[in-house]
Amino acid sequence: MIYISLAANSGKSYGTAVEAAKSFDHVHIIDSGQVCGGEGLLVMHTAKLAMQGKTTEDIIKSVNREKNRVVSKYIMPSIGIFYQNGYTGKLMMQICRLLQLHPVLQMKKSRITITGVMIGDMKKARKQLVRYTLSHKSKIDEEAVFASHAALSIKEQNELKETINSCVSFDQLYFNRTSFSTACNVGLGAFGLAYFKK
Repeated sequence: MIYISLAANSGKSYGTAVEAAKSFDHVHIIDSGQVCGGEGLLVMHTAKLAMQGKTTEDIIKSVNREKNRVVSKYIMPSIGIFYQNGYTGKLMMQICRLLQLHPVLQMKKSRITITGVMIGDMKKARKQLVRYTLSHKSKIDEEAVFASHAALSIKEQNELKETINSCVSFDQLYFNRTSFSTACNVGLGAFGLAYFKK
C-alpha cells in the first residue's frame, strides 16, 4: 500500500502516518510536499502507474521525482488565519490588514510560504492569480490542472473555469472543494491551482 501524505511541514498528518505505518511491512508513506490540488495530482499519477502494473519500488521512485514538477499557488481572502496558525509574523499581518492585501501562497520544500500579495476585490484577485500563474504556457504540462476552492458559488466557479480555459487548454480540469480542515486554515473564498511543469 502506498499512502500519499500532505506536506510534512504543513501539519501532523505525515508524522502520524509514518508512526502508524511502522506496524505494517507493506505500507509505504510518501511526503507529497503538497496540499490540496498538488497532492491530488500525485495521487492520480500514482494510480496511473499502478494501473500500468508498475512495481511498488518503481512507483515510489517516480512519485518522488514527479513531486518536484508540481507547481501549486493559492490566494487567501485575508492573512488573519495564516497569522493565527503561526505561519507569518505580526508585521506582515499588520501590513496586509492595513492595505487590505490578499496573500498569495506557494508550496516550497514541503512548506507553505507567502510569495506575493494581491490587492482589491477578491473576485478579481482570483482571476488575476489564474492569469499570472498560467502566463508561461510553454512551461506547463497541459495534461491536468487541479483548481481547489473554499465555498465559491457555482457562478464564481464557472467564471474561473472560463478564465483557466482561456489561458491553457488542459486535457483535464478538476474543480474541487477543499476539505473542511483546509477551509478552516485558508478562509472562505480561498482558491488555488496546481499543475505539473514541463
